[in-house]
Amino acid sequence: MMDDIRQCFRRIHRWAQCYVQRHTRETGLTPAQIEALRHIVYHKTMSQQELVEDMGIDKAAVTRIVAALEQEGYLCRCPDPRDGRAKLIHSTEKAIHIKDDVAALENEYYDWLLQGLSPEERESFERQLRRLMQRAREGRRSCYSQLHGEDKTQCS
Repeated sequence: MMDDIRQCFRRIHRWAQCYVQRHTRETGLTPAQIEALRHIVYHKTMSQQELVEDMGIDKAAVTRIVAALEQEGYLCRCPDPRDGRAKLIHSTEKAIHIKDDVAALENEYYDWLLQGLSPEERESFERQLRRLMQRAREGRRSCYSQLHGEDKTQCS
């Protein structure tokens, strides 16, 4: 049963990404670049390290993504006034437009997906997903230590 649930989450997410990718192909952006733009636009300004933590991918991958997005005019990097060695990432208008287009496409896909549910089923489904999301958020905050019975409360 757990394999079925996990597989459903993965497949729905992947199919939603495919839908977005199909409709944003002309931008030349990869799914990882689109995801990075979403994080950067949401936060308005962030460091590359914060982007690494938000996306959960390694520094080298984020460096490549940021360099490509900067080259295409989706973001700019400028010195961090708090740390002269670090750079802050800022989104451009071009990035904001892409993020808005992607959000509209995802809304379109998920609205279509949920059309098969009655209003009551939708409400129940949303309640259950919110519970799962809250649990996932709590696990992330504790660095998933609850999964292994650890007594760790700070991420390293």
